[in-house]
Amino acid sequence: GGGDAPDAETKEGGVAQGAKASDAKETPEAVRKIVGVLQKHRVAVKSMFRYFDLNLDGVITPEELANGLLCLGEVYDLKFEKEDVKALTAFLDKDKNNNIDYAEFFDTFTVTCPDLHSVISAHFLAQHNTMALRAKGRMA
Repeated sequence: GGGDAPDAETKEGGVAQGAKASDAKETPEAVRKIVGVLQKHRVAVKSMFRYFDLNLDGVITPEELANGLLCLGEVYDLKFEKEDVKALTAFLDKDKNNNIDYAEFFDTFTVTCPDLHSVISAHFLAQHNTMALRAKGRMA
């Protein structure tokens, strides 16, 4: 019977890994905290993306995310742990290229928060209409 123990541990390890994979689909606490900031302080998702994207290259690296969360935590009195950064990166980086692009960021925060989605959609629509009107005015 002694030979069964390592085998059982291996199976347990497999179960733990399986659990981790399903955990990745759950919304990390860090996402909820950011949604709270977006809602409470009426911060636009696009502004939040720019806040994290330090070098303005259109993608957020894990380092930029970590730095941004640290600053966000100080400004809004929130605590983000290293695990939050890892969980958030894994959750946001849908194509697993170790960068978070705007579409990934936007989709996450609009899906996580439907109210926010309608507000943002209305905002973008209004912004788009305003720009279209301005463009029309220039053409005339």
